[in-house]
Amino acid sequence: MAVPTSLAPSTSTCHFVSIPATTSTIVYTSGEVGLFPQTTYTALTTSFITLSSDLVVECDPLYPGETSVSIADLGQTCSSTWLPATTEYITYTSGQLNVFFLTTYTAASTGTIVSEPTNFVTCQPLPDYQNQATCHGISPLTWTSLVITFVSVQLTWWIFELPLLWKENAGWMTFFDAVSWACVRSHSPGSAAAIAVMKGSDASEFARIYYLGLRRKTAPDEWIKWKLYTSIGVDLMSITATVITIYQACTLPQYDPRRHFGLSLWVYPTLPVALIGLCLLAGEKLAPRTHHASRRLFAFTISILGLTATAVSLVLWKFATTDENGTWWISLVFYVLMILPLLFLANLLPGFLYEILWPAWSKVGWFFWCVAAWVVRVGGVSIAALDHYSGGEPYCKFAGPGFAIVYMILGGLAAVLAWGGIFYHAGPYLGQPKIASRGVQGS
Repeated sequence: MAVPTSLAPSTSTCHFVSIPATTSTIVYTSGEVGLFPQTTYTALTTSFITLSSDLVVECDPLYPGETSVSIADLGQTCSSTWLPATTEYITYTSGQLNVFFLTTYTAASTGTIVSEPTNFVTCQPLPDYQNQATCHGISPLTWTSLVITFVSVQLTWWIFELPLLWKENAGWMTFFDAVSWACVRSHSPGSAAAIAVMKGSDASEFARIYYLGLRRKTAPDEWIKWKLYTSIGVDLMSITATVITIYQACTLPQYDPRRHFGLSLWVYPTLPVALIGLCLLAGEKLAPRTHHASRRLFAFTISILGLTATAVSLVLWKFATTDENGTWWISLVFYVLMILPLLFLANLLPGFLYEILWPAWSKVGWFFWCVAAWVVRVGGVSIAALDHYSGGEPYCKFAGPGFAIVYMILGGLAAVLAWGGIFYHAGPYLGQPKIASRGVQGS
């Protein structure tokens, strides 16, 4: 629909015409040649051409000296090129072909081409975040996805531990114990699970150590109801956010501006944090207190992680409409890396190499691991906010770059706590060659 807009101080008028996104269907018969791409079809073929929405400008001729126009209320910056009136003469000889009218002259002839004065107007739309009037609507599902992600990634590792600051016989050290262990678990759930298995005697203790840490004690704390419920709630939030982002990646139209938002899949790589925890909780409630049961719980957890990765990969490979370059596998690689118990991979080395490489592996290797986990946890949202993706995304409604900086700083603080926390909580286990697990050894 045309929207008239007066361009003061002149009397000229520009009309903006909104062209919606369209999909055209072309049917080619066998033997027919298609132009884009130039292909000869050997069978009946249906082709689809999708054009994204656009906003074009049609202007009445402007006057000499009017070299630019600006239409701020519609978020357009326009420039114009003035072409004065011209008269051209073309002489044709006998037998010459007029390529425009497909006429062959039988005698010498002179044609006249008269061009009226014209002003060509070219407009570039402002980004949505600079023009609130045209900022696309944001769906409730998109808001939900961002809010859940922010809460689960940036708040849950510390906000639920705040009561420890006012609890009797607690204080800052107890608060630091809890927060630093939460950061270890969120940055390397595989390492946290390995520590839980090493320090726990059987399946009755694994989940409590995984969620609460051992805090330099000989036995894990007993569950407090609110802590148990918040732990389960945080894990369910992570799973919910993952489902939402995968759903968006598989259902948004190919040219939907929100494809950046869905393609990030920022929660998927951190999903093992929740899956490992819920599996260990199930083992605490259901598994017998034997070493055989502990080994079965370990196999069950690995199976759940593997089946989830396989299922999500198949869904993204088959149905992801927003992944034009097939980069979904990057999220899968991050997912696998989060599972690996980094600090204990050195146990796979021969004895002499272990003694040589372990000091550097345990400190430098863990540092780079925490940096990588920081990118995994905050990268998707931060990049989208810094680039200020809009068109149905939340970043056109608030200061995206500022939000991204805060988001990265919070994530960086968690990564630093995770780096220091692993040495604080793993304690003497990190100094022992060829660490043995209490929870799954023996018969």
